Amino acid sequence: MGIPEGSSPAAYDLEVAPGVSGPAAPEPRWSCCLPTTGETTVSLSVLRTAGPWIGARACAALGAPPRVTADPLRERYAIGGGRGTPQIHGEPLIWLGCPVWLEVCAPANEPRAEVTLRLPPWQELSQTVAEADLWEVADVLAVDLGSDLGVVDDGATVGFPETVDAQGQALRLLQSHLGVIVPSAALGDLGRDRAPYRVLPRSGLALVLR
Repeated sequence: MGIPEGSSPAAYDLEVAPGVSGPAAPEPRWSCCLPTTGETTVSLSVLRTAGPWIGARACAALGAPPRVTADPLRERYAIGGGRGTPQIHGEPLIWLGCPVWLEVCAPANEPRAEVTLRLPPWQELSQTVAEADLWEVADVLAVDLGSDLGVVDDGATVGFPETVDAQGQALRLLQSHLGVIVPSAALGDLGRDRAPYRVLPRSGLALVLR
């Protein structure tokens, strides 16, 4: 689905519009195709720790305006027991001009939570946001939330993996998702022919597309 890191073009490519002198507005550039039709999701598994609520930390990590703003046309949703932090919470946002949902799933009895960016399908997303921006925000979220595992898919989320049985976990996730975000040490679990599409520089996690 993509060209491994090192051979991908720049995030933006300036082109000259027909009949117009000088560069046209920059168009988003992608070196991979994500076959998502309903929505594009980047989902991170996060160990729950004491401190600020994960949803607040995730919103802060996405960046201040004008990069991200609240979406006044959609309502947030929350599911829970009526007290304390919600078990499922969705925040409607506009990120780099693109409508997204920031969703946090944190069941009461799970040691891990799940933070998911729900974005438009790839065909629409790729016309609005540069690929480099998507992987950068995934990297920033992984660092700020302390994530060590994630998936890229068409609406599917990472779930709540069995942390005591980490061996082979990356391969199982890759077999059921479009891509995985894993520590570089887990690349061996994916097989010898699996090279990372790119390594996220802040977190050091490897993105592997199926």
